[in-house]
Amino acid sequence: MTVVLCQCRHRGLVDGQRLRRLRRALRASAHRLVEVADLCAVAATGDAALAQVLQAPSVVLCGCHERALRSLAARLAGRPLPALRCLDLRDPAAPEPAQALGLPDPPDDTAGASGPADTPGLPGAGDDAWYPLIDLERCVHCGQCQSFCLFGVYTRTAAGAVTVAQPRQCKTDCPACARVCPENAVIFPKCPDEAINGAALTAEQLAGARIRLEPSQVFGGDLRARLAARRAAAAPGAGATAPALFRPGAFPEPAADRTAVDRPGGPAL
Repeated sequence: MTVVLCQCRHRGLVDGQRLRRLRRALRASAHRLVEVADLCAVAATGDAALAQVLQAPSVVLCGCHERALRSLAARLAGRPLPALRCLDLRDPAAPEPAQALGLPDPPDDTAGASGPADTPGLPGAGDDAWYPLIDLERCVHCGQCQSFCLFGVYTRTAAGAVTVAQPRQCKTDCPACARVCPENAVIFPKCPDEAINGAALTAEQLAGARIRLEPSQVFGGDLRARLAARRAAAAPGAGATAPALFRPGAFPEPAADRTAVDRPGGPAL
């Protein structure tokens, strides 16, 4: 068995204690362990070696929510991987991963108890990647996300399928396009909102979530007018305050230690 383990190093969204216990159990076994610092970052640019690993028999992918993991694996492999087993380390109600894999209890180890920093130089270590994924089991390729996106993240293939072609163009911490998807098929793995981060929610839970909105419900008015006002306020010597782009309350408040950061070279709102 090969276990691929995402540390989610930049945002720490996976349970650190579970991650460490699973790592110790695997290192005490005969199974192969492959670690990445940030699977989102690796999948954004591609990794042929990791894609080959994920397509091999008897592979388990561990990290955030299962829908997000499957979509990341599909992006890396260029196709869905239905045989791939995924284990959720983010959901506190999910089973203990070592037990789910049939591994004995890991040996006690106080070394490195503060986190996964004892494995430097892993793929994805330098990039807190933020971009959408498409759940291919739900997407009907209606193009709502592509029409809504301000930054050219999406495109259509010759066959008409909507794809995430320019993940680096996405605005960090902006999940707006996921709000207007009528199928709830757009996933932002690092978003705190479970309605769009790939969490397993019931139909009743989704019914009350802030998804499947009309664009006006997200922007709260004329988008072109708001963008024009923001450009005017940003002009040299304008001395004006740029109006908010999104309607107040359209998104959950970010965590206290997270701020939106423009990706270098990417578009500004």
